[in-house]
Amino acid sequence: MKKKKAPRRGQFVENMIGKFIGRMPAEPKRKRVISSKPLTEAQELVMNRFRLANNFASKFRHVAKIGFDEVSLIKGQTGLNWLVSDLLKNCITGDKNHLRIDFMNMRLSEGWKVDVLFPLIKLATAGRGKLEWMIVDSRSKNSDQVYLCIYNESTDQILYSGFVADRSAQQVDFELDASFQPADLLHCWVFAKSFNSRHVSDSEYIERLTIINDFSNPKPKSL
Repeated sequence: MKKKKAPRRGQFVENMIGKFIGRMPAEPKRKRVISSKPLTEAQELVMNRFRLANNFASKFRHVAKIGFDEVSLIKGQTGLNWLVSDLLKNCITGDKNHLRIDFMNMRLSEGWKVDVLFPLIKLATAGRGKLEWMIVDSRSKNSDQVYLCIYNESTDQILYSGFVADRSAQQVDFELDASFQPADLLHCWVFAKSFNSRHVSDSEYIERLTIINDFSNPKPKSL
C-alpha cells in the first residue's frame, strides 16, 4: 500500500479556512491590446529618436561602461543607458525622417578628473595613428590612463576603442582596427581614467585631426 505524503506545516489550517470562506479564483491574465491607430508624428519622432540612440550607443558599449562607470554608480544606471540618455538629451536633432547626431556634443565619459589637455591626432589611411597631448596641470596624475575612441561615420565602423597609453607618455603610436579612405568622416574622443579606481575625466572631442597617406607625407583634413 502506497504511503500517503504527510501534509506540510500549516496546510490543515489552510484547508479548513478554505472550506469556510471559499477559495478565490485566480484573476485571469489580461491580454495585451495592440492599438490599431496609426502613430502620430510626435510618437514617430520619439520612437525614431530612441531607436537611433539605442542602436548607435550599442557600438560604444565597451568604452561607455568605463567612461560612465563613476556616474553610473551614483545614479544607478548602466554606462550604456547613460550614453543613450545623453544622446537623446544633447546630441540627436532633426525631424522624424532626417535625424542627425551632433558628434561634437557627444560624450563618452563624465567625471571630475583633469581632462586630457590639447589633444592632437594624426591618422594614416593604411590604419595607423599618432596621438599627442599635454600635461600643464599639477592635478594631472602621471599614473592616469588615456582612453581613445575613433568612429568612422562614412562606414559606420569603430576604428579604435579602449586604452591607448599612460598620461605620462604625452604621445603614442597605435594601430587602427581597419583602414579608411581619405574622404571618410572620422570622429575622435579621448578621456583619462585613474589606473586604480573608477574616476575619469570628461571626454574631449578631438578637433585637431590630420589625415595622412603615411607618416612622411601629411595632408591636413579640413573640419
